[in-house]
Amino acid sequence: MERKNGNHQACITDPPELPSYLGNVARPSIDLNKAPSQTRLIVGLGNPGKEYNGTRHNIGFTILDALAKRHGSKFSFEAKWNAEVAKIPATSTSACDLHLMKPMTFMNLSGTAVSAYVRFFHLSALETLVVLDDVALPLGKLRFRAEGSAGGQRGLESILTHFSTQEVPRLRIGVGSSMEKKEISSNNLSHYVLSRFSQEELPQVDASITHALDALEYLHREGLDRTMNFYNSKNLCLSLPDIGENVTHRDHASSSITSSCEP
Repeated sequence: MERKNGNHQACITDPPELPSYLGNVARPSIDLNKAPSQTRLIVGLGNPGKEYNGTRHNIGFTILDALAKRHGSKFSFEAKWNAEVAKIPATSTSACDLHLMKPMTFMNLSGTAVSAYVRFFHLSALETLVVLDDVALPLGKLRFRAEGSAGGQRGLESILTHFSTQEVPRLRIGVGSSMEKKEISSNNLSHYVLSRFSQEELPQVDASITHALDALEYLHREGLDRTMNFYNSKNLCLSLPDIGENVTHRDHASSSITSSCEP
Protein backbone atom coordinates (compact mmCIF):
# COMPACT_ATOMS: atom_id res chain seq x y z
CA MET A 1 0.00 0.00 0.00
CA GLU A 2 1.34 3.41 -0.93
CA ARG A 3 1.01 6.34 1.42
CA LYS A 4 2.17 9.89 0.76
CA ASN A 5 3.86 11.67 3.61
CA GLY A 6 4.47 15.40 3.62
CA ASN A 7 3.82 17.92 6.37
CA HIS A 8 2.47 14.99 8.38
CA GLN A 9 -0.33 14.42 5.88
CA ALA A 10 -0.83 10.78 4.92
CA CYS A 11 -3.13 10.07 2.00
CA ILE A 12 -4.76 6.72 1.44
CA THR A 13 -5.27 5.04 -1.91
CA ASP A 14 -8.25 3.10 -3.20
CA PRO A 15 -8.78 -0.22 -1.38
CA PRO A 16 -6.71 -2.94 -3.08
CA GLU A 17 -8.07 -6.45 -3.46
CA LEU A 18 -7.34 -8.60 -0.44
CA PRO A 19 -5.21 -11.67 -1.23
CA SER A 20 -7.35 -14.81 -1.13
CA TYR A 21 -5.02 -16.50 1.34
CA LEU A 22 -5.76 -13.83 3.94
CA GLY A 23 -9.35 -14.95 4.31
CA ASN A 24 -10.71 -13.50 7.54
CA VAL A 25 -7.32 -13.36 9.25
CA ALA A 26 -6.96 -10.16 11.22
CA ARG A 27 -4.29 -7.75 10.07
CA PRO A 28 -1.35 -7.09 12.43
CA SER A 29 -2.05 -4.87 15.40
CA ILE A 30 -1.01 -1.26 14.82
CA ASP A 31 -1.12 2.00 16.72
CA LEU A 32 -4.53 3.41 15.87
CA ASN A 33 -4.03 6.46 18.06
CA LYS A 34 -1.15 8.25 16.32
CA ALA A 35 -1.68 11.98 15.94
CA PRO A 36 -2.93 12.95 12.46
CA SER A 37 -3.25 16.37 10.86
CA GLN A 38 -6.47 15.87 8.94
CA THR A 39 -9.64 13.79 8.87
CA ARG A 40 -9.31 11.01 6.28
CA LEU A 41 -12.45 8.95 6.85
CA ILE A 42 -16.01 9.97 7.71
CA VAL A 43 -18.30 7.19 8.92
CA GLY A 44 -22.05 7.73 8.87
CA LEU A 45 -24.07 5.48 11.19
CA GLY A 46 -27.38 3.87 10.33
CA ASN A 47 -29.15 0.62 9.54
CA PRO A 48 -29.24 -0.93 6.05
CA GLY A 49 -32.57 -1.55 4.32
CA LYS A 50 -35.29 0.58 2.76
CA GLU A 51 -37.41 0.32 5.88
CA TYR A 52 -34.84 2.45 7.74
CA ASN A 53 -34.37 5.13 5.07
CA GLY A 54 -35.16 8.58 6.40
CA THR A 55 -35.43 7.55 10.05
CA ARG A 56 -33.89 9.59 12.84
CA HIS A 57 -31.43 6.80 13.64
CA ASN A 58 -30.17 6.89 10.03
CA ILE A 59 -29.26 10.56 9.95
CA GLY A 60 -25.60 9.57 9.62
CA PHE A 61 -26.39 7.74 6.37
CA THR A 62 -28.49 10.65 5.17
CA ILE A 63 -25.73 13.18 5.71
CA LEU A 64 -23.11 11.07 3.95
CA ASP A 65 -25.47 10.48 1.00
CA ALA A 66 -25.93 14.23 0.71
CA LEU A 67 -22.20 14.93 1.04
CA ALA A 68 -21.36 12.44 -1.70
CA LYS A 69 -24.08 13.87 -3.94
CA ARG A 70 -22.81 17.43 -3.43
CA HIS A 71 -19.39 16.36 -4.69
CA GLY A 72 -20.60 14.14 -7.51
CA SER A 73 -19.45 10.93 -5.81
CA LYS A 74 -21.37 7.67 -5.60
CA PHE A 75 -21.41 4.92 -3.00
CA SER A 76 -20.68 1.33 -3.94
CA PHE A 77 -20.84 -1.77 -1.78
CA GLU A 78 -17.49 -3.34 -0.86
CA ALA A 79 -17.95 -6.87 0.47
CA LYS A 80 -14.50 -6.98 2.05
CA TRP A 81 -15.52 -4.20 4.41
CA ASN A 82 -19.25 -5.04 4.54
CA ALA A 83 -19.85 -1.36 3.88
CA GLU A 84 -20.77 1.12 1.20
CA VAL A 85 -17.85 3.42 0.44
CA ALA A 86 -17.30 6.55 -1.64
CA LYS A 87 -14.45 8.98 -2.18
CA ILE A 88 -14.25 12.75 -2.54
CA PRO A 89 -11.05 13.56 -4.45
CA ALA A 90 -8.46 15.96 -3.05
CA THR A 91 -8.71 19.60 -4.11
CA SER A 92 -6.55 22.69 -3.93
CA THR A 93 -7.86 23.32 -0.41
CA SER A 94 -7.67 19.71 0.86
CA ALA A 95 -4.45 17.78 0.43
CA CYS A 96 -5.93 14.28 0.53
CA ASP A 97 -8.92 12.32 -0.66
CA LEU A 98 -11.78 12.11 1.82
CA HIS A 99 -13.23 8.62 2.19
CA LEU A 100 -16.84 8.06 3.21
CA MET A 101 -18.21 4.87 4.75
CA LYS A 102 -21.68 3.56 5.59
CA PRO A 103 -21.36 0.24 7.49
CA MET A 104 -23.91 -2.35 6.31
CA THR A 105 -23.54 -4.39 9.51
CA PHE A 106 -26.55 -2.87 11.26
CA MET A 107 -25.97 -0.18 13.84
CA ASN A 108 -24.81 -2.27 16.80
CA LEU A 109 -21.96 -3.92 14.84
CA SER A 110 -20.66 -0.82 13.06
CA GLY A 111 -17.24 -1.20 14.64
CA THR A 112 -16.50 -4.44 12.78
CA ALA A 113 -16.67 -2.73 9.38
CA VAL A 114 -14.85 0.41 10.50
CA SER A 115 -12.02 -1.45 12.24
CA ALA A 116 -11.38 -3.66 9.20
CA TYR A 117 -11.09 -0.60 6.98
CA VAL A 118 -8.88 1.54 9.21
CA ARG A 119 -6.54 -1.31 10.09
CA PHE A 120 -6.01 -2.19 6.46
CA PHE A 121 -5.14 1.41 5.58
CA HIS A 122 -3.29 2.11 8.86
CA LEU A 123 -5.60 4.97 9.75
CA SER A 124 -5.77 6.23 13.32
CA ALA A 125 -8.80 6.78 15.50
CA LEU A 126 -8.12 10.51 15.28
CA GLU A 127 -8.22 10.42 11.48
CA THR A 128 -11.77 9.06 11.64
CA LEU A 129 -14.93 11.06 12.28
CA VAL A 130 -18.26 9.42 13.11
CA VAL A 131 -21.58 11.10 12.23
CA LEU A 132 -24.47 9.92 14.39
CA ASP A 133 -27.87 10.80 15.81
CA ASP A 134 -28.43 12.16 19.31
CA VAL A 135 -31.91 12.28 20.84
CA ALA A 136 -30.63 14.46 23.69
CA LEU A 137 -29.90 17.36 21.31
CA PRO A 138 -32.61 19.60 19.86
CA LEU A 139 -33.66 18.84 16.32
CA GLY A 140 -30.74 19.55 13.99
CA LYS A 141 -28.27 20.98 16.48
CA LEU A 142 -24.68 20.07 15.59
CA ARG A 143 -22.08 19.19 18.20
CA PHE A 144 -18.51 18.17 17.39
CA ARG A 145 -16.54 16.28 20.03
CA ALA A 146 -12.95 15.02 19.96
CA GLU A 147 -13.55 12.22 22.46
CA GLY A 148 -15.91 10.87 25.08
CA SER A 149 -18.21 7.98 25.86
CA ALA A 150 -20.81 6.61 23.47
CA GLY A 151 -23.61 8.08 25.54
CA GLY A 152 -25.79 5.05 24.91
CA GLN A 153 -25.43 5.13 21.11
CA ARG A 154 -24.74 1.49 20.25
CA GLY A 155 -23.11 2.15 16.89
CA LEU A 156 -20.57 4.55 18.37
CA GLU A 157 -20.06 2.19 21.30
CA SER A 158 -19.13 -0.58 18.87
CA ILE A 159 -16.60 1.68 17.13
CA LEU A 160 -15.02 2.80 20.42
CA THR A 161 -14.71 -0.82 21.49
CA HIS A 162 -12.90 -1.81 18.30
CA PHE A 163 -10.57 1.19 18.50
CA SER A 164 -9.95 0.46 22.22
CA THR A 165 -10.17 4.17 22.94
CA GLN A 166 -12.75 6.89 23.47
CA GLU A 167 -10.61 9.34 21.52
CA VAL A 168 -12.64 9.01 18.33
CA PRO A 169 -13.93 12.34 16.95
CA ARG A 170 -17.64 12.50 16.30
CA LEU A 171 -20.34 14.82 15.02
CA ARG A 172 -23.58 14.39 16.94
CA ILE A 173 -26.72 15.51 15.13
CA GLY A 174 -29.76 16.38 17.22
CA VAL A 175 -32.85 14.36 16.35
CA GLY A 176 -34.92 15.46 19.33
CA SER A 177 -38.32 17.00 18.76
CA SER A 178 -40.76 19.28 20.51
CA MET A 179 -41.78 16.31 22.67
CA GLU A 180 -41.12 16.72 26.36
CA LYS A 181 -38.04 14.76 27.42
CA LYS A 182 -40.12 12.72 29.82
CA GLU A 183 -42.12 11.42 26.87
CA ILE A 184 -39.02 9.91 25.24
CA SER A 185 -38.54 7.26 27.90
CA SER A 186 -36.54 4.05 27.74
CA ASN A 187 -39.77 2.28 26.80
CA ASN A 188 -40.35 4.20 23.58
CA LEU A 189 -36.82 5.39 22.74
CA SER A 190 -36.27 2.60 20.21
CA HIS A 191 -39.55 3.38 18.49
CA TYR A 192 -38.73 7.09 18.46
CA VAL A 193 -35.27 6.82 16.86
CA LEU A 194 -36.61 4.41 14.24
CA SER A 195 -39.42 6.80 13.35
CA ARG A 196 -39.29 9.25 10.45
CA PHE A 197 -39.34 13.01 10.72
CA SER A 198 -42.78 14.57 10.53
CA GLN A 199 -43.81 16.73 7.58
CA GLU A 200 -43.69 19.73 9.89
CA GLU A 201 -40.07 18.95 10.83
CA LEU A 202 -38.77 18.36 7.29
CA PRO A 203 -38.03 22.00 6.35
CA GLN A 204 -35.97 22.45 9.51
CA VAL A 205 -34.33 19.07 9.03
CA ASP A 206 -33.46 19.85 5.41
CA ALA A 207 -31.97 23.24 6.25
CA SER A 208 -29.64 21.76 8.83
CA ILE A 209 -28.33 19.03 6.52
CA THR A 210 -26.85 21.80 4.40
CA HIS A 211 -25.25 23.21 7.54
CA ALA A 212 -23.83 19.79 8.43
CA LEU A 213 -22.30 19.44 4.95
CA ASP A 214 -20.68 22.85 5.25
CA ALA A 215 -19.31 21.87 8.66
CA LEU A 216 -17.80 18.61 7.36
CA GLU A 217 -16.14 20.41 4.46
CA TYR A 218 -14.77 22.98 6.90
CA LEU A 219 -13.47 20.13 9.05
CA HIS A 220 -11.59 18.60 6.13
CA ARG A 221 -9.97 21.93 5.29
CA GLU A 222 -9.32 23.39 8.73
CA GLY A 223 -9.08 20.47 11.16
CA LEU A 224 -11.07 19.42 14.21
CA ASP A 225 -10.00 22.07 16.72
CA ARG A 226 -10.97 25.02 14.54
CA THR A 227 -14.18 23.27 13.52
CA MET A 228 -15.20 22.69 17.14
CA ASN A 229 -14.39 26.28 18.05
CA PHE A 230 -16.54 27.61 15.24
CA TYR A 231 -19.47 25.20 14.92
CA ASN A 232 -19.93 24.46 18.61
CA SER A 233 -20.15 28.19 19.38
CA LYS A 234 -23.32 29.15 21.23
CA ASN A 235 -23.30 32.41 19.31
CA LEU A 236 -23.39 30.71 15.92
CA CYS A 237 -26.93 31.19 14.69
CA LEU A 238 -28.55 30.13 11.45
CA SER A 239 -31.59 31.58 9.80
CA LEU A 240 -33.66 28.42 9.74
CA PRO A 241 -37.36 27.92 9.04
CA ASP A 242 -39.59 27.36 12.01
CA ILE A 243 -41.33 24.02 12.33
CA GLY A 244 -44.49 24.15 10.27
CA GLU A 245 -43.27 26.92 7.96
CA ASN A 246 -44.03 26.24 4.30
CA VAL A 247 -40.60 25.91 2.68
CA THR A 248 -39.75 24.03 -0.50
CA HIS A 249 -38.07 20.76 0.50
CA ARG A 250 -34.73 20.04 -1.17
CA ASP A 251 -33.83 16.47 -2.09
CA HIS A 252 -31.04 15.54 0.34
CA ALA A 253 -31.13 11.78 -0.32
CA SER A 254 -33.67 10.73 2.34
CA SER A 255 -34.47 13.38 4.93
CA SER A 256 -32.28 15.71 6.92
CA ILE A 257 -31.58 18.06 9.91
CA THR A 258 -31.04 21.59 11.42
CA SER A 259 -28.67 23.58 13.50
CA SER A 260 -30.58 25.68 15.99
CA CYS A 261 -29.30 28.32 18.39
CA GLU A 262 -29.34 28.03 22.13
CA PRO A 263 -30.96 30.86 24.04
